[in-house]
Amino acid sequence: MKATGEDSQFKVYANTFHTFDGGPKPVWSPNQEVYAGCENDRVGPSYSIRLDTGAALRSKADWDEFFAGCVKRGMWVGGNPEAAHELDRDWTEAVRRRWLR
Repeated sequence: MKATGEDSQFKVYANTFHTFDGGPKPVWSPNQEVYAGCENDRVGPSYSIRLDTGAALRSKADWDEFFAGCVKRGMWVGGNPEAAHELDRDWTEAVRRRWLR
């Protein structure tokens, strides 16, 4: 984004889980895939490097092998209405600043 003259920012919402705006309380999802341990660096289109080994990820077989070793199952999802309201306010303000100056 910065290369095109734009800016990017991110915000961490405290005490939240994945899809925290999706429901009133956290729910355990045993089949949810978690890619948190699958660190890689995108070098270019169709080319990434595994950060654990430095090996190239170019083919479907490369990616399948990589994910087989790092993808886990099970995570808490949803469940923070206060943070969801904060997200709504933040998003509305960002749209107002960017497009409705």
